[in-house]
Amino acid sequence: MKTDEITTEVIELTPQKAHELLGKNVNNRSLRHRQVEKYARDILADSWQLTGEAIQVDWDGNLLNGQHRCHAVIMANKPIKVLLITGLDPETQSVIDVAIKRTAVDALRWAGFSGDLTVLAKMARIDFGWHSPQKITTLTTNGAFPYLTHTEIVNWVSNNPASFASAKFGQKVFSELGFSPSVLAYSHYLMTQVDELACDIFWSELLEMRTGGLGDPRVTMTRILRSRREDQKLLPDGLQLFYAIRAWNAWRSGETLSKMPAMLNNKPIELPQPI
Repeated sequence: MKTDEITTEVIELTPQKAHELLGKNVNNRSLRHRQVEKYARDILADSWQLTGEAIQVDWDGNLLNGQHRCHAVIMANKPIKVLLITGLDPETQSVIDVAIKRTAVDALRWAGFSGDLTVLAKMARIDFGWHSPQKITTLTTNGAFPYLTHTEIVNWVSNNPASFASAKFGQKVFSELGFSPSVLAYSHYLMTQVDELACDIFWSELLEMRTGGLGDPRVTMTRILRSRREDQKLLPDGLQLFYAIRAWNAWRSGETLSKMPAMLNNKPIELPQPI
C-alpha cells in the first residue's frame, strides 16, 4: 500500500467539487435517496457538522466513500466542510463503512436525554408526517413516515418537552389498550396540545374502567384495537392514530359511537384534527 501518498485535509465540499468526485464513483453501493434527502435537510438547516468521517478517494482518483454526502451537497446547492482522504488502496473499499451504525436512540442519549428514547424518536417521525403536505390516512404505515436525521430527531425532542410525559404514558399502558407504544404516545401528545386536563380524564377514566359503557367512543376504540391485536393483525400506524383521534373528538362532542369505519367509499380516510 502506498501509505506515503495518503493525504488528509479539511476541504469545502462545493456542489462543483461533489460533481467532480461523483464523476469517478465506480463501484459504490446503490444510492439511498432517503439518506441523501436527510443529509440535504441538515445542510440547508445549517445543522451539518464536521466529523471524523471522511470522504475517501483511492490512488486512482475513484470515490470509495462519501457519495451520499456529495449528492446531498448537490441537492442542497450549498457547500459543507468535510474531511477528505486521498491516495487509499482501492482494495480498502471492501472494509469501509462496515461498523455498527449509530441509531437515533444513541443520538438522543449522547444529547443528554434519558427515558423512553425509542418511543420519542418514533414520535418525532410521526409528527413530521403529521405536518407534512402528504396527509396521514387510515392506511398509512410505519414505513410511510419521514425518515429523519439524528439532528432533526434531537431538535424535535428538545423543542417538545411535553413529549417525554406522553412517551412514558405510551410505553407504560400500550399493551392494555391495544396500541403500539409510539402511536399511543403521539395520540396522547396531540391531545395534551388541545386540552391537557381533558386528555388526563380521557385516558384515566378508560384505564380505570369509569366509562359510559357501550357507545362510549373510548370503549369502542379499545374494543376494536384489542380484537385486532388478539387476532395478531398488525394495524397500520395511521389507522391506530385515526381510532384515537376519532374517539377523542366524539368524546369531546358528547357523541356515542358503536363502530368506527376506516374507509369511506372504498377509500382511506384522512385523519381529522383533534378538537
